Amino acid sequence: MDLEQWRARLNGSELPVFARTVKDVGQVATSARSSARDLSEVLSRDASMVTRLLRIANSPLFNPHNKPVDTISAAVVLIGFDGVRDLAVSVSLIEKMVAGDLHVRVATHLAQAFHAAAQAKSFSQMAGVAGSEEVFVAGLLKDVGVLAFWSEAAGEAAAIEARCAAGERLEDAQTAVLGFPIDELSAALAEDWQLGDLVRYAAGNKEEHPCVSEIRMAHNLAQQVTTYGWENEQVERCLLRIAAHLDVDENELREVVSENFDSARNIAAGFGIERLEAAFPPAPVKAETHPVQPAPAVDHAIPEPIFADAANDVQADMARTQIAWLSQIAQGVAEQQPRDALMQQVMQGLVASLGLAHADFALLDPGEDRVRIKYSAPGSPQAGDIVVRGVLEAVMSQIEPTPLAQGGELWPGGADFAGRVTLSNKAVGLVACRLPPGAPATQRHLAGLTLFLQQAVLVLLQTEA
Repeated sequence: MDLEQWRARLNGSELPVFARTVKDVGQVATSARSSARDLSEVLSRDASMVTRLLRIANSPLFNPHNKPVDTISAAVVLIGFDGVRDLAVSVSLIEKMVAGDLHVRVATHLAQAFHAAAQAKSFSQMAGVAGSEEVFVAGLLKDVGVLAFWSEAAGEAAAIEARCAAGERLEDAQTAVLGFPIDELSAALAEDWQLGDLVRYAAGNKEEHPCVSEIRMAHNLAQQVTTYGWENEQVERCLLRIAAHLDVDENELREVVSENFDSARNIAAGFGIERLEAAFPPAPVKAETHPVQPAPAVDHAIPEPIFADAANDVQADMARTQIAWLSQIAQGVAEQQPRDALMQQVMQGLVASLGLAHADFALLDPGEDRVRIKYSAPGSPQAGDIVVRGVLEAVMSQIEPTPLAQGGELWPGGADFAGRVTLSNKAVGLVACRLPPGAPATQRHLAGLTLFLQQAVLVLLQTEA
């Protein structure tokens, strides 16, 4: 699909169909006869939105004097009609994006967006530009196309991840699979979804608005921090450029930036999503001196193995096999092939691409502490239930796949690593993998399992039993 086709696809999804509350907010906020009470009555129909908005209004970023804001009417007085309206739209859109199973890249980009939004609002205030609430929203939604793609894409996302696993840069992999830079979606969707002029300017990197430069600097800082952490050469240079642009002391800027980061994490925590909270990098060290370390090389593919490394040719073969299987499964989902047949392909692809001896897909019995194997490769599922205890219970509590250095014998036939299956942010089962005798589990095995877990969830969500 080209850009226009993707634009049409996302416009046809549930993402732009914001809650009726948001539409009512827009009507009330633009009426000259509306009062704070009118807006409060409309927002009060959505308890979730009220909770999020009050959390934002009480954050140091919007409420530096720490005066308690416990009603929407008080929030309107503090933030203004337009600010509340724009924040309501942002909250509704983000809730749509995180409603299902949160892809790790959605979590990373969204955490980065909250961080950038907090910094952009503060930078615009330091620059003496009015409308900082609007700047926060524009910073939050600047990369709305990137967020929308990763929250809605299925087979394409898996194909991109497989290319990254083969060593390709993320940007190059996205362009190769999609046929265009993914950033171009943001400007198109900002216009289609009427997200406001500043969001459109920021998404399109247009300088028509004086705050676009602050938003771009904030996003650059957030990206550098996500990639490298706080104490390194790249972030240091970024902070120096921002300090020069705002004409402020660098140490003063560091204190403000640190406070903004804390505010961003606090606001994001209000969404109650474990993977989103975990996507934030560690907070900056608050000390008198700030040693600078060389920036590490960025690996846009898969981190180096933490257990043992494999030869480059084996890794390349693994990645090529993953791409072939993931593409085949995505095509089957698009054609609405039977669920059981597709799930068996998922298991066969997992075994073939990772060089496994065996793999089992097991579902948790509702209300029970045991799982039952549903799909296996090679061979048929073993009958009987497996009690989830010890290391298996630990697997069910982990977001990412984990090695089973000890306790793998609890699984029939043994298991070397496993990962949980998550639907609607709830663990519903797990996949257990066994390697050939003597073969060590590597980080690439864990990353490969993550890809196939995502594909399994896609099959379960989009096909009928």
